[in-house]
This record gives sequence, C-alpha cells and structure tokens, in this order.
Amino acid sequence: RLQQPQIDRIIPIFLKYTKPEDALTGDDDDDMDDAPAAGSADSDDLLQDEAAMALANELRESCFMGFESFVLRCPTQVQPHLEKIIQAALAYMSYDPNYSYGNDNDGNDNGDDNGDDMEYDDEEEAEYEDDDEEEDDDDDDDESWKVRRSAIRALKAVVECQKHDPSMLWTKAFPTRRNQSAIVAMALVNRFKEREENCRVGVLDCFTRLLAVTVKAADAGVVVIQDSNMDTSSVTTIDLRTKYAPALVKACENLLSVKKGGERSKSHALALLSTLCKAPGGVGGQAEITSV
Repeated sequence: RLQQPQIDRIIPIFLKYTKPEDALTGDDDDDMDDAPAAGSADSDDLLQDEAAMALANELRESCFMGFESFVLRCPTQVQPHLEKIIQAALAYMSYDPNYSYGNDNDGNDNGDDNGDDMEYDDEEEAEYEDDDEEEDDDDDDDESWKVRRSAIRALKAVVECQKHDPSMLWTKAFPTRRNQSAIVAMALVNRFKEREENCRVGVLDCFTRLLAVTVKAADAGVVVIQDSNMDTSSVTTIDLRTKYAPALVKACENLLSVKKGGERSKSHALALLSTLCKAPGGVGGQAEITSV
C-alpha cells in the first residue's frame, strides 16, 4: 500500500494531465471555430493533432483509473487531494468535444436556482433514441467516452470514500472549468442526458449509490433528508423532495419510454427509482408518485 509521501508525489502528476480547463465540450463554439478544414494546408497538422489527442485521452483515462484506485485503496492518504480529484472528475464527466447538446448546463450546477436547471423537456425523450442510433458510428472515431467513463468511475469511488458522511457531495460547489462550479449530486442528475450508454449507465449507477449511502447516513443521523418546509439546523439537510425528485423521476421516465435499445439504462433507471422510494420524502409529490 502506498504511503502519504508517495501519494503526495503521484497525484499532482496525474492532476497535471487532467486539468479541468482542458475538458472541452461540443458547446465550446469558440474553441471549434479555429479548426482547419479538411484538404487545407493545415489538414496534415490537424491529423497530427488528432493523433496527439487520442494519446492524451488514453493518458487521461489511465489517470482517472489511478484516481479511482487511490481513493478506494488509500482513502485516508488521498484526503488532502480529494477536492482536486472531484473537480477534475466533474469536468471530464462532461468531456465530449465532438458533440453538442445544445447548451452547457453541466458546468454551473451550484444549487442557487433550487433545481430549476435540472428540468427535462419532452424533446429530450426523442434525443435518447436518436443518440443511441447514431452512437455506433460516432464512437468509431471518437473515444472521448472512455475518458468520461473513467471520470464517472472515479466519482463513484469518491462516493464510496464519503459513504459515512456524503453531505459534501450534496451541498458543496466545486470549481470546474470556465469559472463555473458544480455540486456533485446536481451534476450527476444533469448528466443523465449522456449520449453513450456505457457512460449513461455509469452516471445512473453513481447517483443510485450516492442516494443509497445518503439514506443510510440519514438513518444514522449524520444527515437529514427533508423538504424545504422542515426546520433543522444541527446537521446537514438535503432537500431531496423538491430539489431532486421531480428531475429524477422525469429523467427516468424519459429513459424508460425509449422504444429501441437502452436496456441497461432502463434497468439502472428502475434501480434508481427503487432506491428513491426508500428515501424519506424522496419520491416527491402526487405527480411524481403517479409517474413512478
């Protein structure tokens, strides 16, 4: 097992190759405008850049696999570096430079709008089907999903590390990229729109585990799961019913309504709803209960 001096030397090296500001998305229009067109004088340079990017993505994937291992196997030694690992994982969970979702809500989930940014419109239901049909062709050339998958697994390792007191993952806003910040729980919910099923299943699984450990922490009195009408100040309170339940139920409903494919996503969506039903006040109001 690695000791503190070794962890303190290794993790900063890994963080150097997983800088949040380098986690581009397809919604970063200004970064894509300068790309040279195919057949231009700079096209050879572009091919070289693509090869370099593929190598960089392999390195990033390996770094996040390392973070996952460090957090699970050396939870005490990794504590001084945990926040920076979370920042990197949150940024690269959305790393998708070749695809645009139409907006970029992932990077600013700080909870100030009481969950309004987590609302799902009806158009996203059709997007799940369209993305599943197209992803096979896209992924032949685009392997950024492997980086996203490893970042999500690193976040799940953080959930396991914090299982006795997960309050930080529900309340603290971590800086990510472009002067934005994100709360882990909200960022995961917003990432249910993920186009690649391997990553989408990972996001569902990560949030389900976060919810499960939070319910256990609530039973132990470490946190309180409540709605906004309750008044408690002695411990961390999580407003699951009004801030999260509507978005969770709507997202799962969209996943379950997809007619073609997505069986693994559907299975994990059902597991999430089952866990949500065990949380005090978790299912929400009458509309959410009827939907479930």
